[in-house]
Amino acid sequence: MANQVNVKIFGQDFTIKGEDPPEYVESLAEFVDKKMREVASASSVITSHKVAILTAINIADELFRLRQETGEGPEDLQRAASEWLESLDKVLKDK
Repeated sequence: MANQVNVKIFGQDFTIKGEDPPEYVESLAEFVDKKMREVASASSVITSHKVAILTAINIADELFRLRQETGEGPEDLQRAASEWLESLDKVLKDK
């Protein structure tokens, strides 16, 4: 049975559905919120859409670097990046 978790990211409310425990989803949301606030404070970007894109790039960079350290191949990295971009695109279209 899927859980529904209400979270706030960068001042916006989201309901996230999934199989993961609510505490895990909340920690993910806190992580993304923190990253978005870091990006917003370090740049002159005004729109939340652009902050979200820059944040996604920063998180993808972290993911790529970690995967390179663990020896995962470029195909794995490309698939992960595609999944991140699809998820981001879905969230942005739902607004």
